[in-house]
Formats: sequence, C-alpha cells, structure tokens
Amino acid sequence: IIPIYINVWQKNTTYKIIIEICEQLDYKFTHNKKTEELFKIIQKDLNKKSVVFCFDEVDKVEDLDFVYMILEQIYRKTIIMVTNYKSWVVNLDERIKSRLNLELMEFKKYTLSQIKTIITERLKYAFVPNVWDNAALDKVIQKTSELGDVRTGLYLLKEAGTSAEDRASKKIELSDVDVAISKINEIKPKKTD
Repeated sequence: IIPIYINVWQKNTTYKIIIEICEQLDYKFTHNKKTEELFKIIQKDLNKKSVVFCFDEVDKVEDLDFVYMILEQIYRKTIIMVTNYKSWVVNLDERIKSRLNLELMEFKKYTLSQIKTIITERLKYAFVPNVWDNAALDKVIQKTSELGDVRTGLYLLKEAGTSAEDRASKKIELSDVDVAISKINEIKPKKTD
C-alpha cells in the first residue's frame, strides 16, 4: 500500500497536489509538464499497487479536479479527507459526491482528563524532569481545556518555557504561564464574516 499525505493548506490546487504526489513517489521530471501528463505518469505507478490518499485541511482546496481524476483513474484506492467543517461535504460537486462512498468520522473535543494526559506526555519530550511547578502545569491544562484546542496547550508550554528561560529560571512558574496566556491572542485565528 502506498501512503500519500498532502496538506491542502499548503498545496491547494490540482497542479500543486499532483506535483506533491510526484515528489512523494520520487518522480523528479516534472518541469514543463502539464497536470494531465503528470497524472498519467503517477497513475501507471499507483495502479500497480493499492494507495491511500490523505488530504488534510481539504476545505482549503481551490479546485477538486484531482479528486475526480483519482476517483476515475486510480483503481485500488482509499481517500481520506480531513476538514474542520462538516458542511464542506454538502457543497461537493455532485459528480464527485456520487462517486464517493462517504463515511463521516467526527472527532469530539478532548476531555479534561485526556488533555491532562496529552500535555503531561508531551512534557517528557520537551522539558527536563521536575522543571514545571505543579500549579503552573495545572493552569496550562485548565486553560487548554477552556479553549478546547490541544495545540494551544502546546503553545502555552513552549511560551511558558521561553518566559522562564528569559528570566534565567530553572523552574517554570505561574507567572510564566500568565505571560504565555497573554500571548494567545497572537495565535488565535480571527473570526471572519
């Protein structure tokens, strides 16, 4: 099975996606070739085996020609499309929707207990043992739970560590977490109309 993972936020057109597939298949001769030419080349390679495509942040794509091409021309495939918006599937082109055998899998928000486990596990990889004050760590876990995004919790860990380092402290304290929390607005996406 050939795994193909593409972050569609970064590769958001059919051409860019096909180029990325070529790179993942170690096909380097992509210069001066059209999308269809490149797809025929990778099609030959992919149809020799089975392939799993994972398109992360697929709602950021500008066109869906690549999905249609895969559905029509790749024989043994699984397509995983990750999106933050269930409504994105509803707005898919009917030609594509009718060819997909859609199964939706929804990931629920983490519980406080799950967040604590994730954050505590990540500490082992990023910090020396016992550098975190228990109250400071609890505050990171609580704030992460409030915001419902583990990535924000990881950001808080990093920023609190940087704050302690700036103070030349060997211990990460509540004041460091407060500094990190004050920076959250810098990374929070703004809601758009």
